[in-house]
Amino acid sequence: MVTKYSKKGEILNIGNEKLEDYLERKKVELINNQFELVKKYLEPKKGKCILEFGCFHGLLTEMINNKTKAKCIGIDINLLRKLKNLVAYKGKKIPFKKETFDSFVAFEVIEHLSNAETSFIEINRVLKLKGKGIVSTPNKYMITSFNHAHNSIIGHLKQILRINPECIKLYSYKDITKLFKKTGFSYKLLSNKPVWIKKGFMFIIKKEKNV
Repeated sequence: MVTKYSKKGEILNIGNEKLEDYLERKKVELINNQFELVKKYLEPKKGKCILEFGCFHGLLTEMINNKTKAKCIGIDINLLRKLKNLVAYKGKKIPFKKETFDSFVAFEVIEHLSNAETSFIEINRVLKLKGKGIVSTPNKYMITSFNHAHNSIIGHLKQILRINPECIKLYSYKDITKLFKKTGFSYKLLSNKPVWIKKGFMFIIKKEKNV
């Protein structure tokens, strides 16, 4: 993916698309569905604070803030846009105090983390006890419909065999549930998943203890 910038450093294109076209496509393909999941499982009410871990373009963070009474803050090591409530994250300590958030989302993020255990320990720290989260990720052993890295046998095998991988690590059910347990979360696998994650995993997890 090649991102083009203006002389002032503003992002004009991402890949082969104009930025506004890319953002609109993401809304249609993903963000509207993700927002419905947030409403269904995280109850974004007044006084609640939600963390979007790995927000990138910030579309979901923006939608939660515009369409609910909850407050959402997005963090990422690579922010596509500079917007209110989007915070640059250096990949280690999440820049918020203990038990700041009531819930969180991490849609298609975990597979890009170099140290997922450290990241989830940090999520545990900033999440209130019994706080919930939605986590989705490709299934290591199935061809998924996420993107070009996963929608063909060759592309998926390259991920597993670590040949020019787009993802740092793909997870099996055993791998990811072990991670949740180790970092203080209980979990429930959702069987009725949206189209984009049909062959991947989607979990509702809950913080059960501090780690």
